[in-house]
Amino acid sequence: SNLNARYVGEVISFGECKKRSKLYDKKGLNYQLLVKEHFASSGLVLKHVIDATVYGNSARFINHCCSPNLEVRPLRVNNSIPHFALFSLRDIDEGEELTISYGGKPDPQRLSKATKCFCGSKDCFGYLPFDDLSEL
Repeated sequence: SNLNARYVGEVISFGECKKRSKLYDKKGLNYQLLVKEHFASSGLVLKHVIDATVYGNSARFINHCCSPNLEVRPLRVNNSIPHFALFSLRDIDEGEELTISYGGKPDPQRLSKATKCFCGSKDCFGYLPFDDLSEL
């Protein structure tokens, strides 16, 4: 896998994420990304929210796909606050759209809140992944 880009934005708290989400929903914007960092040795999962709405780069426009060609990985460089990098999962053809997964398969119990997915992948789940902010 190769490093393709950085996902740039503000690393914010879950409380700030909830507050901003209400405002962004009214404006039809949302460039907040939840990244789960898994530590296999301890089973620990850290959750990070990156808000690229105001302070971000072009990576915020990368769309979801149920079979993405990039993945987001946290990287720490002399700091406990990670940077977020986009690494290729496979060879990417010239002109091919860059995509990431916004999360795992949607929970069937929450499909009433989910947004239909139009990624076109043969492995499409039918709905975008959805993390309920009340559970953060």
